[in-house]
Amino acid sequence: MIVEFIVNANGKVESPKIIWSSNDTANTRAIQLINTMPLWLPGLKDDLPVATRLRLPIIYYRPVKEGNKLSDHEEITKAGLRNKLYFDIDYPGAKILPSFPGGKVALKQYLAKNLKYPRIAEENGVVGVEWVEFRVNKDGVLSNFFVKSGIGAGCDEEALRLFEMMPNWIPATLDGQPIDSKHSIGIEFRLDTEKAPQLSKDDQFPRFSGGNIELQEFIYSNIQYTDSMKKDMHSGIVFIQFVVEEDGSLTNPSDKIKTMGKPYEDEALRVVKLMPNWIPGFRDGKPVRKEYILHIAF
Repeated sequence: MIVEFIVNANGKVESPKIIWSSNDTANTRAIQLINTMPLWLPGLKDDLPVATRLRLPIIYYRPVKEGNKLSDHEEITKAGLRNKLYFDIDYPGAKILPSFPGGKVALKQYLAKNLKYPRIAEENGVVGVEWVEFRVNKDGVLSNFFVKSGIGAGCDEEALRLFEMMPNWIPATLDGQPIDSKHSIGIEFRLDTEKAPQLSKDDQFPRFSGGNIELQEFIYSNIQYTDSMKKDMHSGIVFIQFVVEEDGSLTNPSDKIKTMGKPYEDEALRVVKLMPNWIPGFRDGKPVRKEYILHIAF
């Protein structure tokens, strides 16, 4: 089954609900389990704790031996699959993800300092995000990096160059022990040919009416998982680009950055098209047309 809940900035778990289950009799027990969890390590944004919505798969095992037959849990342990099981579930305290030394802020500083915009990309106005997948070995050394989703014009090669010269990461850990793991990050290529205008007190960026919490609530109350999506249990982020018009309506939604595959991208587009009008961006106190990129996590 899959249970959704919120981890607040203080690590407290609240608002659990069943998203998908093949066994209705287990739902009550699953909610009780979530409600009795200890504090989590909260999510971070720019290295500051924030409230985060999570979805967690819960797997039930046969608790006793049947004659000479092992229980599910003992079979998994005997087969050496325990690491894989916990890697998939990402339970706090069991697995900690790899990280760049110094955290996200240090990673942004590294990329800003070392990224060299390819000449052909600059001349042709190519912008976008390079998604690179890589392996963080248990000694922190990076390997097997490749461009999972690129924008071309020399940006693929530049993204790989940045990884080749990158320092060792802090490896992922499982139960306190370093392990090998896969990871991916996006490297943004953005042309700064002109300085962005300074925002006055009358200027603002477009935003969802009610703010970010209401936006996330709208997204996750409307996402529908197909049978194939439930079966493959993939996790990731879909980026949807659209324009917020002067009247707040959303136009030209597209999934220009391919990250997860068509079923997920189609579902993210469907949800965006359901959205009510936003509060438009303002400049000099007047509404303006503005592009926006929204990430939707599965």
